[in-house]
Amino acid sequence: MNCEFRLPSESEWTTVARCGDKRTNPWGSNWPPTYGNFSDLTARKYFPDWNGIKNYDDGFAVTCPVNESGVNEWGVYGMAGNVWEWCEDWFDSSRKYKVRHGGGWDFDKQDSVTIDWRGPDRPEAKYEDIGFRLVVAPTIKTK
Repeated sequence: MNCEFRLPSESEWTTVARCGDKRTNPWGSNWPPTYGNFSDLTARKYFPDWNGIKNYDDGFAVTCPVNESGVNEWGVYGMAGNVWEWCEDWFDSSRKYKVRHGGGWDFDKQDSVTIDWRGPDRPEAKYEDIGFRLVVAPTIKTK
């Protein structure tokens, strides 16, 4: 079978983060997070000016191995924080900014770590809190 490697569409990313239901966060709809990698008590030790999420400590000040950032009910790791993930979709009609989802290790506001929160960035942007995940999909032949 021939396969292609690509970024997920925004719709694919949000479907996987929601595990097919209507939750607001990858771990559910409750607060604080039950898993993920966000600005927390450990981050405050290294960045004392940060607020961090109260009553939450993932044990990492910055990024962490994806297998330690939480796994959802579908068995997908890293949908909550750690690094923003690029999506294939454009954020704007001028096609200057791509969509990114997932929040990052430096985020602590409740609304900014929801599944629906999306950020724009230029495709050439390189930051310590942006990464990507690949979709492996069968190549579809067109006539």
